[in-house]
Amino acid sequence: MIKVEPLAFETNYDYLVRDLATGTLGVVDLADGAELTQRFKAQGQTPDFLFLTHHHHDHVEGLEDFLAAFPQVQVVKPLGETRISVPALEMGPTDSLLFGRTSVQALLTHAHTKHCAAYLFDQTHLFVGDALFRAGCGRLFEGDGPSLEAAMDRFGSLPPQTLLYFGHEYGLANLKFAATLEPLNQAIGLAQWELQACLEQGIPGAPVSLGQELRVNPFLRLDLPGLQQHLNPLGTIPRSEQFLLLRRQRDKF
Repeated sequence: MIKVEPLAFETNYDYLVRDLATGTLGVVDLADGAELTQRFKAQGQTPDFLFLTHHHHDHVEGLEDFLAAFPQVQVVKPLGETRISVPALEMGPTDSLLFGRTSVQALLTHAHTKHCAAYLFDQTHLFVGDALFRAGCGRLFEGDGPSLEAAMDRFGSLPPQTLLYFGHEYGLANLKFAATLEPLNQAIGLAQWELQACLEQGIPGAPVSLGQELRVNPFLRLDLPGLQQHLNPLGTIPRSEQFLLLRRQRDKF
């Protein structure tokens, strides 16, 4: 069993993860390595693991200095990602590791960047980085329609009780876009109201359950009639191209 503490840095989220049985301490992504270093030093804590979801600078900010402060930390990164150049354990789709007494697996996707890892703790807590967002997904910097299709299908196939932890807080903008696609979907309006209330109180918008996302996220609802009427009214557009079209519409929104 783990305890998760979201840390908000403007629109970025990092996460502190603790295995309750052993006290093993981990961090998912580095939006601000210097601030996290100060926090750990002030609290007399030493992280054991650093899980990096992908190579973008806002997820590895201050990595070298962080490792200089905590040289014993085990860095974990996606299999094949050479742009994270520090010594690290690479995790692929068949790999697992023990975080204290908690099993961790990696789900690899190739849409936001060529190498992205979502880390699944205890078959329940999924840290998705920028591969998936509240009511949305990450931009396609290196991927294409088929890779986005594969990623969304992989996430959508998980148990609905899976808890999702995103790399950024873009939920309100994504929900606003989703409402233009499904104006009669009451779940979207409710999610907007709930998220707005949380953020106004300084409460992080993560986690949310996959079940909640299946009710509002257009990238997980593409096959439903409402989205099909919008994206593919004549039934002639290949499914992977529909994902690409949807992502481009969100880019322009």
